[in-house]
Amino acid sequence: MHKLAALFLWALIRRAVAEDSRLGRAEVELPLENVTKFAFGSCNQGSSPQPLWKHIEAEKPGFFLWLGDAVYGDNRVLPLIWRPNTIEAVREKYAEQARHPEYSKFLASGTKVLGIWDDHDYGLNDGGRDYKDAPLVQQIFLDFLKEPADSVRRQRNGLYTSYLIHSSHGKTIKLILLDVRSQLDRATADVLGAEQWQWLEAQLQAGAAGEADMMIVTSGMQVISDTPTVDRMERHLKSRTRLLDLIGSYPKVVLLSGDVHYAEVNCWKSEQSNRHAVHELTSSGMTHTCLNWGIPPLDKLCHLTLELVLQSKYRVSPQLLKKNFGTLEFDWQDEKGKVTFNAHSADGVEFSYPVTVSELSSTVAKCPPVVSKPQPVHVFWFCFAGLFTGVFVTAYMLLHLFKSLLRATSSMIRGSPSSGTSKKVQKKRQ
Repeated sequence: MHKLAALFLWALIRRAVAEDSRLGRAEVELPLENVTKFAFGSCNQGSSPQPLWKHIEAEKPGFFLWLGDAVYGDNRVLPLIWRPNTIEAVREKYAEQARHPEYSKFLASGTKVLGIWDDHDYGLNDGGRDYKDAPLVQQIFLDFLKEPADSVRRQRNGLYTSYLIHSSHGKTIKLILLDVRSQLDRATADVLGAEQWQWLEAQLQAGAAGEADMMIVTSGMQVISDTPTVDRMERHLKSRTRLLDLIGSYPKVVLLSGDVHYAEVNCWKSEQSNRHAVHELTSSGMTHTCLNWGIPPLDKLCHLTLELVLQSKYRVSPQLLKKNFGTLEFDWQDEKGKVTFNAHSADGVEFSYPVTVSELSSTVAKCPPVVSKPQPVHVFWFCFAGLFTGVFVTAYMLLHLFKSLLRATSSMIRGSPSSGTSKKVQKKRQ
């Protein structure tokens, strides 16, 4: 009897140890070998031309990663004003993207596609946990990615997950995808929710304990940037502070993001001496950026505004306003090791940003110098240009509204009974 009890207790201990060893481990091991490069991008209109896919394919990435807004599932009723769509309409938006000619050709190349959502493919601009159709859209999104039926992402509340990727020279990369929409609570400024916070810390701990030689954490919205007017985690300051402190506590971590319709790099370093610098690499605007107005003065205004005035104080790179995608390249050939972010347009690589593994591992390493800060003369011209733009946008919205009312009135007149009676009278007279 005592022997059976001892064996039972030993079995329980072994099971507990096994479960503890799996805690925080990558949830999926990708069946890929020697991955030294992958591509990523965000903000993609299914109804628009998509000229970048052939350039992405030419880079021969190990896989492609959606960083949010793979489709625009919500409904734009006026410029800058969005409303939720019906589930049928959301499903059709995903189907439209899946059958897009350029994207279909890319999928036919066999490149694996992974992804996380942001607000528009979530189903609601700036949406959070109060979006009632989120569970339904979650399944549509996973169907779009061809996620297996038994995937943990189909059972949990949210799309967060992690992958283990085999690179060259026996190195491994851990890819951690955060869901910044499903649990976003503006009342408490909590972006991830208690369960995802706990999960993330366990993922980082396991990665730093030897599971991976480098970790990549992704977010649909920018984390470090303080650029005004864009959707960024600084609007939820408590979560931003907590996330940067958590990521900065671990070595060899890089942050990826999308959403803002341009490419850039931001860097953050805590004042605490035991924290690592966090480098955030952003690529956004696969089908549309602010240079798509097609009106030269407005295109120039957009460029000057973002380049000279509305810029993050943490930006350490040039800014790419053309339609773009990013690649992340890993070089393990020397002892230091290196990861390089390349910002691509249809014209090729526009700028590169390399970081060595030793820099990512050191708490002494600092961020590169930031780009020049806005000057008073720039702010003056921005205010003047902002007034002009405000008048232009207001006139554009009023014209759009007038056209909508005109169409509605015309439809009512054509469908009215008196209209039908009038037509009958005319026929009799003839």
